[in-house]
Amino acid sequence: MKRLHEIVEEKFEGEVLEKVLKMLDEVGIDVNQPQSFEITIKSIDDEGMTLGGYGVIWGGRDLVGDFFTKDTDFWFDRITENPIVLYDHGQDEEIKKSIVGRVSGKSADDWGLWVESQIEKSNEYFEAVQKLVEDGRLGYSSGAIPHLVERKSTGEITSWAIAEFSLTTTPAEPRTLGVEQLRTLAETEPAYKAFLPDESEDAKASEQVDEDERKRKLGIAKLRSKRINFNEILEENQDEEQS
Repeated sequence: MKRLHEIVEEKFEGEVLEKVLKMLDEVGIDVNQPQSFEITIKSIDDEGMTLGGYGVIWGGRDLVGDFFTKDTDFWFDRITENPIVLYDHGQDEEIKKSIVGRVSGKSADDWGLWVESQIEKSNEYFEAVQKLVEDGRLGYSSGAIPHLVERKSTGEITSWAIAEFSLTTTPAEPRTLGVEQLRTLAETEPAYKAFLPDESEDAKASEQVDEDERKRKLGIAKLRSKRINFNEILEENQDEEQS
């Protein structure tokens, strides 16, 4: 898996490279973060396929400004060691909250939390998922129970109670799940019922989800306003060399 600076160094050199690295730093992008989040097919047979990819990346800040570390508590030992797998956190209009698979294994390394999931061939969305994975268009994103999320003022996430992993086209962007989403999931996953917020926690949990979504939208707006156009940098450098 390559780091962002390695990819940039392959494409640029000299003064152009310095300009690109400076611009990345100015918009707050960590050039040491991994840049290959795509899920790959580890194996496939008559029963189904096993997908592998990073469900969580250490260090790289998301659109809300948060980041995970090896010390983040994911609550696997208290909720489930084998979370369900959804598509786009159950927000897709067609697939909705249908379970497309289940985590079959996970392990932490120097990059992040590696996750493998099993997609049964009998699943009605098997072929669609297979095609998207083969096209390199999917990655993992984790969905957490909002009232069990804890952060430091630095943005470091110390507690992130994972209820599900999603296959999504916006990987490595974690989400806090809405209360109604959790209740819907609990209908098919009884283990989640014990972790639903009570009435006194409902408002707090909903406020957390709303605040995270507000920050996420601000993050998107910030990235768009400071979008880096590498072609413009190259053209600018060529003009300087000619003058």
